[in-house]
Amino acid sequence: MAAIAEASRAYNAVGLTGVAEPGLYPEEMRAYDRAKREGTLTVRTDVLAMNPSDSGSVTAVQEKVTELTAELTRLSRSTTTADGRNLLDG
Repeated sequence: MAAIAEASRAYNAVGLTGVAEPGLYPEEMRAYDRAKREGTLTVRTDVLAMNPSDSGSVTAVQEKVTELTAELTRLSRSTTTADGRNLLDG
């Protein structure tokens, strides 16, 4: 729960209003639900379930996260500025 709140603050700090969290297990999805109910989840979040019976899905998710991280890093170098703040929103 603390990690979800911390991530939400970090997303908000750079102007993100929505994110996707792929490959979550049931207990992680429950944590996101709880964070939403308690008000610590402050960004729109698409939660996508992990198929626990498909070991290849873990690798696929890890590869996608690496790819998306590289893309976000690239995009962060060309953000839109408003009121002196950098904004990056999909």
